[in-house]
Amino acid sequence: MSKAALLLIIVSVIVNSSASLLLKKGASALTGGSLRDLAASQGFWKAAAPVLNIYTISGLTLLVVSFVMFLVILSKISVSIAQPMLAMSYILIAIGAFFFYGEPLTFQKIAGIIIIIVGVTILSQAGS
Repeated sequence: MSKAALLLIIVSVIVNSSASLLLKKGASALTGGSLRDLAASQGFWKAAAPVLNIYTISGLTLLVVSFVMFLVILSKISVSIAQPMLAMSYILIAIGAFFFYGEPLTFQKIAGIIIIIVGVTILSQAGS
């Protein structure tokens, strides 16, 4: 795998992880119940307004950017290498959730992160 492709994957993982963390922040505006319950009582657009904030819109925008980047990645390397390497986003999301949202970083999550790192390392060597 070329250095350019690897760099593109790393940037894509960062963008995708950032999108997920921003969407979590935007979704925190929905504290009064589910969107469906709010829509039934207030109408869809009035219920959706708290969710359509800068965090949600930014998160959705980054998801689109991440999708386009993934298409470029697929044009450069095989899907059997590219898709599993995007699992690195789980690592950044777990760490980001710990720091930004106070979500626990349990033994199981740490073990999963280690397994992902080992898997991606093995996979990247196979793709060389």
